[in-house]
Amino acid sequence: MRVKEEREAKAKAEKERKKQAEEEMKNTPPEEYFKKYESKEYSQFDERGIPTHNFEGKELSDTQINGLKKKWEAHKKKYEKSKK
Repeated sequence: MRVKEEREAKAKAEKERKKQAEEEMKNTPPEEYFKKYESKEYSQFDERGIPTHNFEGKELSDTQINGLKKKWEAHKKKYEKSKK
């Protein structure tokens, strides 16, 4: 019985931790999103905070940048929605 209660308490704590992390992410300005959450993957960013170079300093391809722009736009929408 006690094992079940401990397992449920751990699951509840993990769920709460994930919820807080999501909330923090939603409240991160779009310009800071990649710098805060994916800074280990990229070394340079444009004026909007979108990565332009990988961690080795190599310029990203147009395809990679376009994918990151879409991700940035999606985050921007979440951020703006959270501020309403």
